[in-house]
Amino acid sequence: MHFGHNNLELSKSLHDKMSKIYIFQAIMIFVKGLIGVFVPVYLYKLGYSIIEVIIYTNLILLTYLLFIPLSVKLIRKIGFKYVLFLSIPLYILHITTLNFLNSGILFYHLAWLSFGVYMAIFWLAMHSEIALNGSSKHRSSELGTLQIITTIFATLAPIFGGFFLQYLGYYKLLIFSTFFLFLALLPLLF
Repeated sequence: MHFGHNNLELSKSLHDKMSKIYIFQAIMIFVKGLIGVFVPVYLYKLGYSIIEVIIYTNLILLTYLLFIPLSVKLIRKIGFKYVLFLSIPLYILHITTLNFLNSGILFYHLAWLSFGVYMAIFWLAMHSEIALNGSSKHRSSELGTLQIITTIFATLAPIFGGFFLQYLGYYKLLIFSTFFLFLALLPLLF
């Protein structure tokens, strides 16, 4: 009898509107954790000073703030889900530019700019998608589940990312991450 109840709960969970967001968020957090935590160290290792790393971070935040109005216009024009789709190539651009930071200062600027625009577009659409698909009756449970998923995948990702970087290199991590970014889009398509 207890098994039947758990089976019903699993079936209900898989068909819940929030399930696609849980899967999408888990994969996105995992991919961002594979690379993101290492960016400041990577910049420093390449010879950028601590001040340049801080400037890099501040430029990302400034870009984020400046592009929020664009994100609102995009959401009004094409909708939350399509804005999330649009954000993925921006993140791929960001992680790709990191691979070419040795090639010149242009890639340094493309890296912070692409990540700042990505953040402005992604986070507003993501939070709106959660609000739209969530149930006001179960909001705290849904947000708690999302937070648990985020915490677990954000904790595990740097471990995998570190091993990947150590043994296979950044280029293979970039390919692996890009594959998972496209995989993250699948739940949103249905």
